[in-house]
Amino acid sequence: MNLAKSLTVQLLATVAFMGQFPMRSAAADIRAIKPGDIVARASGVGSMRGVLLRDGTICITDHKSTGRCEPLGKIPDDIVAKFKPYQTTSPDRSTYYRATFYGIFDLAGDGTLEAFIDYWPDGSDADCPAWSDWYDEEQPRGKDDLCDEVTLLVLRRSGRSFNVSMKLHAPTQGYFPGAWFLSELPVRKAIFSTRCGGSSGLCLFYLDFKRGALDEITDDCALVDYPTFMDIDNDGNSEIYLNERGRDRIARRGASILRWAGDKYRIWWPNWQSLPYVMSARLLKAKADNLTEIVAILDPKRESAERELGVWKLTGGDWSLVDKTRLPDVEDPNRDIAFPDFSKLNGDAADKRIALTYGNDAHLVCHFRDNEVTCPAHLSRAK
Repeated sequence: MNLAKSLTVQLLATVAFMGQFPMRSAAADIRAIKPGDIVARASGVGSMRGVLLRDGTICITDHKSTGRCEPLGKIPDDIVAKFKPYQTTSPDRSTYYRATFYGIFDLAGDGTLEAFIDYWPDGSDADCPAWSDWYDEEQPRGKDDLCDEVTLLVLRRSGRSFNVSMKLHAPTQGYFPGAWFLSELPVRKAIFSTRCGGSSGLCLFYLDFKRGALDEITDDCALVDYPTFMDIDNDGNSEIYLNERGRDRIARRGASILRWAGDKYRIWWPNWQSLPYVMSARLLKAKADNLTEIVAILDPKRESAERELGVWKLTGGDWSLVDKTRLPDVEDPNRDIAFPDFSKLNGDAADKRIALTYGNDAHLVCHFRDNEVTCPAHLSRAK
């Protein structure tokens, strides 16, 4: 089974169970709500199940009954106003929002809940920073122009209200919200995403609660997918698995695994500074030998037509290369066929089958057996 998929399911189940819900008394207030009362539902992975209501109330909801909730407190009206609908220019004229309610979480671990909201301000918003270098600086900014930063609000609960305790900013070139909350010891963690690579490409930021700062942990941008969180080394802290970066390979690193190092995330793999460039990688866990392996597609010269396939194993807390072999060269390094992808991995067999696709019209099947990687010399073409 693909380790990334299986452990993602485990993480979602674990963080949902570990979320720190407030103690409810027998006389706890229960409020009846209708769908029209709800402005936003909590979307952060690992946060409490809850909703933000139109009157500013943050409520905990029960998965068994969506028509009732337990009020925790209210947020300021001007923050609720950020959740206004915008209309697209598409033929269906659908609506979208430039604000997200990620939910409630005790990030400090002191028993006091925080609510997390971010939004993408426009030119009329006081939170809009100076003119972005990706806009035309010769043109005056209008009220409908959007900013080059998103604003993250951390609201701390006090009595029956949530008050802003932090207002932070992160660079963006669009709006692609995401948040992950981890109930880990000794440090509970919150990770947020922005769209910092243009029309696609994500950056990840770790919220350092003590410093009141957002630290970018993907030092080069343009992730093409959301991260996967998994505790690979069984130390109680999830590693962050980034399976691939943007296809232009301008980033210093490609696919990566980030590991918690006491006070910040650091690159754990690749454990080298220069070439080869990791175009894409997948994790395998063989049940027979209880070993975790990385299978990676490499470009030995960063933007070349050459390709390699390598396998690393986790031993003694570090990754070691087991074997690497040459893949067929690609005809054009700028076409889709130049970016092979994993279509199927078998991690439990003694002879591990690694199936690759090259665009829509070519494929390749490699094998990993007895610590040796073998691949055909030529691609198979679709008929």
